[in-house]
Amino acid sequence: MVLNAKKIICFLCLALALTTYAPSVQAASHQGPGSRSYERNLLRLSQILGAIHHLREVCNANEGQLWRKKMVKLLETEAPSPQRRVLLVDKFNQGYRGHQLTFPTCTKKAAARVKRFVKEGATLATAIAKARENTAN
Repeated sequence: MVLNAKKIICFLCLALALTTYAPSVQAASHQGPGSRSYERNLLRLSQILGAIHHLREVCNANEGQLWRKKMVKLLETEAPSPQRRVLLVDKFNQGYRGHQLTFPTCTKKAAARVKRFVKEGATLATAIAKARENTAN
């Protein structure tokens, strides 16, 4: 499958946006789309985006729909089948709702979790982007 540069750039922008909040990014697996590792990373990233969306909102980050929009970009870039799209959206919603129940207000733990999730999300986004880039070459 040949990916155009725009899709790869979107993924790299997502990785860059997540690294804005993370000081460092660890190396991750470079397995390509369709592999178990790739799918696991994609599902986890979706869940993290949902969690961050709620946590940043409740902690008054004034980012509006930023993290939901990042999920939309992820879906546009990935262009999943309808069944796979449902899985990705469900993971986003699980992350959001789970953290909505756990953190109805901003706490020190909520703020710490955002930092941890942003770092993990940046690592996952980088791994996903590299996997897609390697597949395109």
